[in-house]
Parts: sequence; structure tokens; C-alpha cells
Amino acid sequence: MNDAFLLFFKGLARHAPSTEEATLRALASCQPRPDAPQIADMGCGTGASALVLLDALPDAALLAVDPIEQSLQTLQERAERRETSDRLTTLAGDALALSQGPFDIIWAEGSIYAMGWDKALQAWQQNLQDGGFIVVSDAVWTADRIPNMAKRYWGAEYPDMTTASARIAQVQDLGWTVVEDFEMPREGWDLYYGPLEQRVALLENKGRPSGSMRAVVDEVSKEIAMYRTLGHTWNYHFFVLQR
Repeated sequence: MNDAFLLFFKGLARHAPSTEEATLRALASCQPRPDAPQIADMGCGTGASALVLLDALPDAALLAVDPIEQSLQTLQERAERRETSDRLTTLAGDALALSQGPFDIIWAEGSIYAMGWDKALQAWQQNLQDGGFIVVSDAVWTADRIPNMAKRYWGAEYPDMTTASARIAQVQDLGWTVVEDFEMPREGWDLYYGPLEQRVALLENKGRPSGSMRAVVDEVSKEIAMYRTLGHTWNYHFFVLQR
């Protein structure tokens, strides 16, 4: 991950599409759970979901794991402003090599694609309390016919992308029960892409970016344009899993 990418995303509230409504709906499905659950947020970014969980569960403790220290620093600052930092621990590292636990809930909004479903579920099983939950959101196809342009784009970006029904069959074959699954509200894309578009415009207005920053701006712009044109054929989907 180059410096230009880190600079572009620095301080942004979301590193993946989602909504507070979707996070809370998934959390409501994690029943029964302890009054003071131990939670691990894997690939937490700057804490969009972690902060919602800490607000919703005033007695919970949360471990936020991400490989990018800059993102964790932003999360820490945001939690301090919300007066929830006393229940937050951050860890810069590999979410597949976690020794802490066991946790009552393992959370991974928009991050499991980078780890791989099989590897992640196998690794996190060791960190999960008996009867605990894993909550994941991931991109899935939502249309019967996928335009070739979208196939080519996602084939390069996320070769393992599939449909929600196929993903459910996969996790069931691995021994997991799907407690609930649902499509993310489309608003989640606007909450994610809106700030990205603003940052692209800011950089362009300051002077045409060059070098590695030009490549980041072009890639982000391409992704947004692809969604605006063909995004009705895919969406993020939430899966609440129990062993």
C-alpha cells in the first residue's frame, strides 16, 4: 500500500460502503449475547462500524485490528471525542494471526475480501467464544445478467466475488449457520463514495495530481464511475454467522 493511497484516504470516516442502520440490524441478530460482550473488529479502518458498536453497547469492550496505524490513530481520536476510548483497544497487525480472545462477536464489514473467506473463518474460529457470532459484509452480484464491463472490472479487483446464495452455501459447507443475511441499503454507497468524490475534486482543484497520487485518483474515479453506471448489478450483503 503506497504513501499516496494512505494520504488519499487519511481521515476519511469510511473505508467501505455501509450504513449505521445496517450495522445495528446485524448486531440485533447476535442473540443471545452477554450484557458486556467482548468484540473484535477485523480490518476496522477508521472505525465506522466500531464506533457504532461502542455506542450501542455501553458495557462492551472492543479490540480494533487493522494493518494501517494511521487508520487506527484516526479511530482512537474519534472514540476520544465520543468518550468511548476507555473501552477501545487498537492493534496494528494481521487480522488472521490474532492471539487474543475468545470474543463473543467478531466483526468484519467490508474487509473479508482481502483475507479470503475460507482463511478468515478458519482463523477466527479459534478466537470465537462457543456460541459466538461472526458478522461479515461483502460485495456480491445482485443481477442475473452481469455486463461484461462489470465482469472484467470485478474479475481483476475481486476474483472470488459471487452471489449471496453461493456465499451462504459456501459457509454452510464450512460448518457455519447463517443466522441472518440481508442486502445493505443503497445509501451505503453514497456515504462511502460521496467523501471520495469530494477528495478527488479537492485534489484536482489544488492542481492536477501527478505520479502515484494521479494513479490513486484515477483508480478511485474509475471505480465510482463504474458504480454510477453498472452498480445496480452488485451490492454489499451482510451475513451473521454462528458455528
